[in-house]
Amino acid sequence: MWYLWLLPPALAAWRASSRERLLIGGAWIGAQALWLSVAYRLEIEGEPVYLELWLASVVFLVVNARALARYLGGLGRDDATSDEGTMRRQ
Repeated sequence: MWYLWLLPPALAAWRASSRERLLIGGAWIGAQALWLSVAYRLEIEGEPVYLELWLASVVFLVVNARALARYLGGLGRDDATSDEGTMRRQ
């Protein structure tokens, strides 16, 4: 959670619609909540939920990777520019 203080400047540079931001943010919060709930059951309740924790970890990894890919894909994207002005190798 140390990286949350980086969120405001990062979101300012991200060119994405409000809908996309809400979807990615909601998916991330949901994956985090899923992982924390299963980890709580293991650590505090003492339930043997190893498979569920592994599956929640995989979901969390996939959501984080997808969110990072969408974020990096939307950085510095300017809709006014296109590939037509660049030289292509023949």
